[in-house]
Amino acid sequence: MRLIFLTDHWPYPPGETFLTSDIEALSKHIDEIIVVPVGLDFEESSVPYSISPKISVNIKPVTLAVKAWNSWGKFRRAIKGLSRPDILRSERSRKPSLPWSIIIGELAQSLLLKDTIARTITLSNNDIIVAYWANRPATIAALLTENRTEIKTISFAHGGDIYASRVNYPHLPLQEWALHRMDRVLSVSDAGRDHLRTTFPEFHDRIQTHRLGVVSTDIKNPKNTTETLQILSLSSLVEVKRVQLIAQAMPFITRKIRWTHIGDGPERNNIMSYLTDLPPHIEVEFLGKLPHHSVLQYLKTEPIDLMLNTSSSEGVPVSIMEAYSHGIPVVATDVGGNSEIVLKEHIIPSDSNSEDIAKIINEWSEDSQMREKVNIIQSENFDSTINAQKFISIIDEITNEI
Repeated sequence: MRLIFLTDHWPYPPGETFLTSDIEALSKHIDEIIVVPVGLDFEESSVPYSISPKISVNIKPVTLAVKAWNSWGKFRRAIKGLSRPDILRSERSRKPSLPWSIIIGELAQSLLLKDTIARTITLSNNDIIVAYWANRPATIAALLTENRTEIKTISFAHGGDIYASRVNYPHLPLQEWALHRMDRVLSVSDAGRDHLRTTFPEFHDRIQTHRLGVVSTDIKNPKNTTETLQILSLSSLVEVKRVQLIAQAMPFITRKIRWTHIGDGPERNNIMSYLTDLPPHIEVEFLGKLPHHSVLQYLKTEPIDLMLNTSSSEGVPVSIMEAYSHGIPVVATDVGGNSEIVLKEHIIPSDSNSEDIAKIINEWSEDSQMREKVNIIQSENFDSTINAQKFISIIDEITNEI
């Protein structure tokens, strides 16, 4: 059996570091794994993340596609997108419909990537194509197999590829056409699963929850022996993560704290503008974007009393899984699948503001059982080795279906 994974960039940056644990766990059970990045902003000069030698990476399809797309003018791009009127009619029948420019552009890019993959990888009947996102990767998987029904297809679904509201669309382009052709759609959260089932009731039974996971560890975060509360946030600095709420909370904090943030992004300057003239009892450190292994090392060695997640939308954050695996408590907003992992008493309303965040920090205390509780949640539900075995069971199910 061979699995062909369609990712956005992984194992190349930026992002998607959360895939590493899951794909490496799967590589212990699968004869051959080929990873194909399909993001058209792919940069060949990027340095890939460190991965198992058992996992092959084929960047030829995306490099060919990037070169072709950049050389095409608007007319040739439009001709490519208009070459499948059947898909265009299907997409325009969804109401309210998306603008033609969005539909044609998305279809053109998906068709181009399908063509370059088909030219460089010879598919066999025993292959299984796994799209790690329920948007363009799923569309490419569906295009590759629309005349090869013996090849099974699976799409994961996370957050931005589930909720069209994140991009202010009534629905995501080509998603209905693509997911209709998947043998399974695996949402990483129950919330995402329920949203997809409501949106696509016609293939309700093929949509299910499948958890991501991280490597469980016996190395726990060390105890803080100082009077300074150590707070961590871990995310990209983008609007949906709302890290500015933590920054805006600083003037309302009355106790001695140190807030460390790991991650970077376009909202950095905006967030930093709230952090001028801080009182002496508040320390702030932004470490920027760190390699995944450095993040794990930080969780193992630096005392952390509390991690904060203030997002407006989520799947089930792998950052929370990793915090829990090291016994670190997390307070998170009630969005997406956060409530499916975070202790009930640590879930806060989705519309919490900076004063609410400050109140949590000012009143934070830890009971003796808290770290053990969160560690058990991770090890029992979000362990990459256990969840890889569950994924193998899903593959067995679909390969045995008539």
